[in-house]
Amino acid sequence: MAGLASGLIVSLFALGVGAYTICHGNPWPGSVLGTGSLVGLVTVFVAGTKSQHEERGRRAEIMTSDSGGSPQKPAERYRNKGQ
Repeated sequence: MAGLASGLIVSLFALGVGAYTICHGNPWPGSVLGTGSLVGLVTVFVAGTKSQHEERGRRAEIMTSDSGGSPQKPAERYRNKGQ
């Protein structure tokens, strides 16, 4: 949760600096700052979403894979391994 809050603060600061720069007569540098911060946020969001999707797929594969026996608690599985 702290990461989300930090990202929000940094992005709002970058957008604010871009807006300030535009208002003080420098439209190109302000546009670059504002656009750059938005592109960075979108890139991080898309990469995070893709990573979560891949992780969910791996977990689903693990959960549905056939272990070759009846479901057991982890402790029972290790106790019965030598038999």
